[in-house]
Amino acid sequence: MLRGVQSLFKASTAVEEDEFLAYTDSLKNLDNHQGLLCVAYASIARMSSQPKPDGKALPEPTSATQTTPSIPVIYSQPFSASDACIRQDIRIPTSRFAAFKKAMQDADTHLTPPILRQNRASNIATLDIILPVYSNRMRGQSMAEREHNIQGWVFSSFDIATLMGEIFEQEVSQLAIRIIDISDTLATLPVYQSPELDKPWVPRYESFRQLEIHGRVWNVHIASKPTFEAALDRHRSSLIAGAGLAVSILLYLLSRLFAYRSQALATMRVMHKELTLSEQRWKFALEGSGDGVWDWDIEKNEVIRSSRWKNMLGLEDWEMGPELEAWKERIHPEDVSRVLSDLEKYMNGETSQYVNEHRLLCKDGSWKWILARGMVVDWAPDGRPLRMVGTHTDISKLKESENLVWKQANFDQLTELPNRRMFYDRLAQEIKKSNRLDLPLALLFLDLDHFKEVNDTLGHDRGDQLLQEAARRINHCVRDTDTVARLGGDEFIIILSELDDLNSIDRIAHAILCKLSESFKLGEDIAFVSASMGITLYPSDASSIDNLLKNVDQAMYSAKASGRNRISYFTPSMQQAAHQKMLITNDLRLALHGKQLQVYYQPIIHLASGAIEKAEALLRWHHPQRGMVSPAEFIPIAEETGLIMEIGDWVFEQSMVQVKKWQQQRGSHFQISVNKSPIQFKNESSTHDHWLDYMKQLGLVGQSLVVEITEGLLLDTSQNVSKKLLAFRDAGIQVALDDFGTGYSSLAYLRRFDIDYIKIDQSFVRNISTQPDDLALCESIIAMAHKLGLSVIAEGIETEEQCALLKAAGCDYGQGYWFSPAVPADKFETLAF
Repeated sequence: MLRGVQSLFKASTAVEEDEFLAYTDSLKNLDNHQGLLCVAYASIARMSSQPKPDGKALPEPTSATQTTPSIPVIYSQPFSASDACIRQDIRIPTSRFAAFKKAMQDADTHLTPPILRQNRASNIATLDIILPVYSNRMRGQSMAEREHNIQGWVFSSFDIATLMGEIFEQEVSQLAIRIIDISDTLATLPVYQSPELDKPWVPRYESFRQLEIHGRVWNVHIASKPTFEAALDRHRSSLIAGAGLAVSILLYLLSRLFAYRSQALATMRVMHKELTLSEQRWKFALEGSGDGVWDWDIEKNEVIRSSRWKNMLGLEDWEMGPELEAWKERIHPEDVSRVLSDLEKYMNGETSQYVNEHRLLCKDGSWKWILARGMVVDWAPDGRPLRMVGTHTDISKLKESENLVWKQANFDQLTELPNRRMFYDRLAQEIKKSNRLDLPLALLFLDLDHFKEVNDTLGHDRGDQLLQEAARRINHCVRDTDTVARLGGDEFIIILSELDDLNSIDRIAHAILCKLSESFKLGEDIAFVSASMGITLYPSDASSIDNLLKNVDQAMYSAKASGRNRISYFTPSMQQAAHQKMLITNDLRLALHGKQLQVYYQPIIHLASGAIEKAEALLRWHHPQRGMVSPAEFIPIAEETGLIMEIGDWVFEQSMVQVKKWQQQRGSHFQISVNKSPIQFKNESSTHDHWLDYMKQLGLVGQSLVVEITEGLLLDTSQNVSKKLLAFRDAGIQVALDDFGTGYSSLAYLRRFDIDYIKIDQSFVRNISTQPDDLALCESIIAMAHKLGLSVIAEGIETEEQCALLKAAGCDYGQGYWFSPAVPADKFETLAF
């Protein structure tokens, strides 16, 4: 009985309670289980599933109140309406636990001494028959291996009085029996005695024998009862009194043993049939779920495969033999070593389970992804695995889904190039390889020039086609071992690895620029773009990914600033400039609220009368440590960071407060010019409403303000820019075109947007005294403007001669150092012409 329960635990890595109860419930089919209280399993709770490395034996408790963990009975099947043993702790008492320890050490059946325990309402004497349960990973049979791998014990508890009484009172009721456990030399323990022994009498016939039963030594005293003595003839009694009595008793015990063995064999046959049916149900359940089943006889090296297993690969039942090699030959070459390694690790006990994903060759030549799971279910006495069973699950669709998710997470869907995530991973790997091989790598970062114009004029579909073709052209210029990735928008980045010739960098970079500058045929349309490229080297320029990316980004922007369609290598000066830019950016964020910014005003003189009729508002920054910071240094940064929106509004408000005051002093015709950045015009969230509302609050008319714009803004075809320029005109606000002659503005734009003033750039004014061509150009601009109804303001007048020449040419207004530099408002009020 216990051997069967022990095998249940041996055949599985984890036996659940319902499995235990179902199995032991079938044992109740035995006709005779007199005195059996329960069949139970006590488990050792471990901190981990691995054997303890110190090889220490189980500690023996010293008292019932010991603080070391208990070993509880976790599963119990009650018999004969008895109480279950589920609440027991096998450590208590010590004498009982000693038998459990002995069973573990000997790997054999052991018997406990008699133990007094409570069953329902009474106390009874019991004994346990014990078998140890080891981990099915145990290989050797040494004492250390057994102590490492013990997991628990299965045992049967018996009511001694019921068990013995059933045997002796029915079969030898005329004999009195007393059994004493003499295993412990320090004390003897009564096991059983017939009820009649409580009454005093002197038996005529008696015999003493010692029996060794599963690790215990019993002293058996057999005596005749008066009824037995009276029924026998004196002569026969003498014979029986000798050896016959002992032999009869022993024969009886043997007969009982064989009777139980016969019953056990019958029960085992029933259980074998049930197990066979259970195995069939198990296979049906697995194959019903779509899994294929395999059963490997390791000794014969033969595998039984279910029909479903073969059908997964498109095979008929007869098309694959039982040889293990037939399976190995179908494993994908890239998976073979991993599959066999996992199997070997499991067989050697390095892993607790065999689970592996691999590809198998189908009959039609395709590959199918399989999830293989298995476990050893039978071991040889020396620890060798004998039989292994498992399943195959078709996970091809799952792998396809995983591959799709992985591709979407790591590759750009438009160009199918690695995306930012994959690029970072590749770069990290290439840096490790560079260190290992002691070969440099190069990072090339390029941005397409004029790509926005393609999107705006031809549409985003055509823009996408251009990006796809650009990706193909770049890929054709590099080696298969290099990486081309798209970071987003029109930005591409390239890793050139294992560079034994640095000259190849320049050759590849120019080849890419050349290919990208060729025409792109986009459906019926033709488009042209170019590329600006930055290059940095590892490890000479930087040793970390972050610094490499900073370097290559700075180099790319340097190429753009230098005229585009060119290459720029990173230099340390770029890093210094970038660091300086970062410091200015951080300080500029604090400057406005820290009252470090101030509006200066430069007078604009009416040349004919010499009166100050206008002023241009110019921003100045008084840095607490660096002193006065040039507008040429911080205005571009303000535009790039978006700070120009807040700063521009502040300059406007300061100027309007000032013009209100000066109109009261100098007349209502006085105007202030405020520069408005193209960024302010292009920002869709910014409207002119705030400016107009603020002027109304101050009681100012539109003509109090002149908005100065650059020529480049007129080329912007967006509706947002046009709408804002026309809105200023409708509000009566005048518009001045700054730096005229340095850009590409068309005369048509001057009429379209109703420009009021043209400001001649100081580069033309500077040399009019010495260069007749510059004077002629200024005279032409003035004449053209007047014919279009525009007034002219000359910038950068620094001498009396320049002023006289411009006045003679008919220029309307002038400003420059000859009159006054830009000054604070309080000083401006002291100026008089």
